Amino acid sequence: MDKLILLQKDLEKIDKIINIEKILNEKWQTKTIEKYYQKMDFLYRYFHSKEGAMHFPLFFPEDKKHHAEGLTEQANFVIHQAKKINAKKIIELGCGMGYNVKYIAEKLPEIQSYGLDLSPKHLTFAEKKSKLLSNTNWIIGDLENPSIKDFDILFAVESFCYTQNLEFTLQNWYNATQKGGKAIIFDVFLPQTYSQSHKDFQIATQLTAVGFAVKNWWEIELVEKIAIKIGWKVNQITDISATIQRNLQRFGKDTSKLLDYYLVTKFFHQIGILSSVWLKHCITGILAAHTIGSSAQAYYQIELEK
Repeated sequence: MDKLILLQKDLEKIDKIINIEKILNEKWQTKTIEKYYQKMDFLYRYFHSKEGAMHFPLFFPEDKKHHAEGLTEQANFVIHQAKKINAKKIIELGCGMGYNVKYIAEKLPEIQSYGLDLSPKHLTFAEKKSKLLSNTNWIIGDLENPSIKDFDILFAVESFCYTQNLEFTLQNWYNATQKGGKAIIFDVFLPQTYSQSHKDFQIATQLTAVGFAVKNWWEIELVEKIAIKIGWKVNQITDISATIQRNLQRFGKDTSKLLDYYLVTKFFHQIGILSSVWLKHCITGILAAHTIGSSAQAYYQIELEK
């Protein structure tokens, strides 16, 4: 069946559960992010990664690895870049529960591996998980203005989408990086083809932002333009949407049961058994399987150099 028709069928069922127009008109606030992670930590820990990973696993063509192995791929790329430039200090901005920071510290014991996050709860978990490692460091702070300096690599795995000011953020990252250092980003962005995509794909893309507590997805072309303006050298901007399709399809299949029994889902939501945050996240899982890798939305790997 045509991809558009399949998407439209899912959107019709979603609208019967929770009014789409109402969702899209909800006012976004900074505390929306905090509320999202307060509600979602349980699901991430018990259904995604007991070690605290909060990002997509990557599976390259012909990969036979398991879910847990796929979760290491973003950190493995950072490790590869760290070895190339003989990095001594690496920091993840928006580190969540510290999965990537701990993994890098274990693989590169000679470097100092830092994690910065707004959530004290996340950093407490990270510190406990890494208590046997002498080269992990945890900072409470804002990824847009981290107030750090002299780092060889700054990286963000699915947290850059929460920045509200591109130029402010990328300038602060530039200031915090050593000459020859790098900024590495893995995240969802709007490709150049977004404006030409069907309106239903655009609506679905906007709904995925709501489900992930993101105010809006940034246009990849704008990110590149601002990075160059600041002085970053753009080494790579690569659409790697194909690497997360296995996970998207699995999650989309699991959560689509909510649509198969949409009247039951609506009832559970109305009486409070299924919270709005959980429901929106599940809807995002259904829709992201349609949108990421389409002309409306993509998952990118970005490498910038100072």
